[in-house]
Amino acid sequence: MLNVIGIIQPVFCFMATNMEKYDNINIICMKVGANLKKVLLVSIVSICLVLSAVSVNASTPQTVSEYLTLIDQMLDEAKYAEALSYTDMALKMDDKSALLFFYKAEALVEMGRYEEAVGCYSTALRLDPTDEVTYNSLGLALEYMGRYEEAVKRYDMAVALDPLYDFAYYNKGKSMFYMGRYADAILCFDKSIELDPEYAPAYNRKGICYEYLHKLAEAISCYDKAIKLDPKYTTAYVNKGQTLDRSGKYKEAIEVYDKAIEIDPKYAPAYNSKGKAYEQLYKFNEAIECYRKAIAADPNYIYAHNNKGIVQFYMGEKEEALKCFTKVIELDPYFTAAYYNRAAIYVNMHKSKETLADLRKAVEQDPSWKKR
Repeated sequence: MLNVIGIIQPVFCFMATNMEKYDNINIICMKVGANLKKVLLVSIVSICLVLSAVSVNASTPQTVSEYLTLIDQMLDEAKYAEALSYTDMALKMDDKSALLFFYKAEALVEMGRYEEAVGCYSTALRLDPTDEVTYNSLGLALEYMGRYEEAVKRYDMAVALDPLYDFAYYNKGKSMFYMGRYADAILCFDKSIELDPEYAPAYNRKGICYEYLHKLAEAISCYDKAIKLDPKYTTAYVNKGQTLDRSGKYKEAIEVYDKAIEIDPKYAPAYNSKGKAYEQLYKFNEAIECYRKAIAADPNYIYAHNNKGIVQFYMGEKEEALKCFTKVIELDPYFTAAYYNRAAIYVNMHKSKETLADLRKAVEQDPSWKKR
């Protein structure tokens, strides 16, 4: 839970960031080749190449089919720049291939070039407006850009083409969540679960929605189902622990965080959340140690730096706290709370110039800070 110190009461908003961060990886990994038609096409091409004794690794591809096989291989090996290069070469041979534009968009998404990816997905859909996976992937690209309403429309088009497309319902639920439509998101996750009862992330996301609706028992039930389906699902453990925190069950929460750490000793969010639980038990030295372990696991984990700074400030370690908030700002100049927290320290140190500079920066980034 991200919070701030000093003049105003703490603000709790870490939970959403942590809970959403890790599921996205599942979707990115799964969407490449998710379309059975595309998989079959590439498989057929591969078989034909083997039968004709052609090795795409031995020489430059000579046909679009050979390029498709090589591009698929590059995407599987996470060689996205190479995949993009080969796709551009293949498009010079056939600029009417929806599959080539789809693959180009996939590579662009993985490289974080979402606007370009949207253009390629859109071109693919103009060439083949009946492909549900391209609509789903376009929705994901729009989602990554924060264009949630547009994303929902694409997911709706995907399920209109394939009413059994569980991932499209799941992704629609995510966008609904980001728009704050938690009840609608739950309906989407329920549909995804109906189509695939074994998909743990859908239960995890449903739990997050229940938590935002203040239905903590229902949230914990969802996290338990996710963990039952995937006993190594560290994100679900952390989410369950945070819900226990909100219920005032800090010792139980620590046990759950320890389970996540046992599964993955390098999982920074578990150490960070464990530190927050120790804070609630007024065990500040233990909290700081947890934050240190979180930072050791992930030196760029801004929430642990921020939380460590808060505890150190309250323990009178102003200089160390100042270093923490400065590190947060260095890692993420748009982390507004860090400016506010650092300003609180500057006030305590009677540095009015620095205080005003940080407060102005906080309000510039988020005008709502004027009310704090």
